[in-house]
Amino acid sequence: MQCKPIKEKKLKRHQSRQTRATQGRLCAAWDRYGKKEISTSELLNECCRLYGPV
Repeated sequence: MQCKPIKEKKLKRHQSRQTRATQGRLCAAWDRYGKKEISTSELLNECCRLYGPV
């Protein structure tokens, strides 16, 4: 997943506050996973929390 355009503010389309917040948390989880701070199962659990049923 590419999170760079969002960090560089090159994203041109409108996003709701909720979508931006979710995207930010997802990018943060990917960053932690990339740095080996969390395991694959922890990354998947974070995704479940973000996109699971309300």
